[in-house]
Amino acid sequence: MTYIQDKNHGSTIGVIIFIIAILALGAFLLFSSDNPNGDAGDSTATISQSEFISVKTPGSGDQISSPLTVSGKARGQWYFEADFPVEVVDNAGNSLGMAPATADGEWMTEDFVPFSGQVNFDASAAETADGRVIFHRANPSGLEENADSIEVPVTFSDEEAATTTVKVFWSNDAAAVAGDCSVVGSFEREIPATQAVGQAALSQLLAGPTATEVSDGFSTNIPDGVSVNSLRIEDGVAYVDFSAELNQIGGSCRVTAIYNQIHKTLLQFSSVDEVEISVDGETEAILQP
Repeated sequence: MTYIQDKNHGSTIGVIIFIIAILALGAFLLFSSDNPNGDAGDSTATISQSEFISVKTPGSGDQISSPLTVSGKARGQWYFEADFPVEVVDNAGNSLGMAPATADGEWMTEDFVPFSGQVNFDASAAETADGRVIFHRANPSGLEENADSIEVPVTFSDEEAATTTVKVFWSNDAAAVAGDCSVVGSFEREIPATQAVGQAALSQLLAGPTATEVSDGFSTNIPDGVSVNSLRIEDGVAYVDFSAELNQIGGSCRVTAIYNQIHKTLLQFSSVDEVEISVDGETEAILQP
């Protein structure tokens, strides 16, 4: 092969390599534009967290049954009056149930605040085997620009969720009128099975009595807006810390009633022999008459 032939041969190879490189680059750009997020092709918009809310339960793809326990944390802007709506829908767009999730702490803040809640829904009414749990931002104004939500994809189970029964205690109004504010009545609540049964019982206590229980002469003396900051049980002692609202009461009768409601609710558990109540970490000068 002459020098000129060798030079032409090298140029041909260079052109071929250049063309292959251009084709490879074009293919890369084509596929990248089809899937700009670089995911596996699943373009679903459902997410489990955003800059305002992070959902702990349920997880994406979980199989759920009624009642559904939800939990996570959300910034104060997501709440209104300490709660926001959670909805279960099927993938045909049918609403199967809705209930509020409630802040487990002071919600008037821009920080994240833990939340929890329970949604009863009718899986038998679903037209699809899967659906979504929608965490709606509270929007009392009803204005579209204030609306927001995130969705967690789930599947539905025909099996009923395991449950357990706890007791809550309400003040006996007749006994209080007669001068004995220590008398409380016991009422049962069926809740989803949980290892944090003490926390769940307190949540039921703070939710207050039903209309039927009130008509039967029972009430709660715990102020509205009270939440549980923490609960731990050590060596038979239940240490429960409440938000400041618990201390915004007066009167020896009411203080006695509150103590008995809380104590009886926690003493129902075999692991608890004593109860120590605090408010925002303080045990002195709380629940004073």
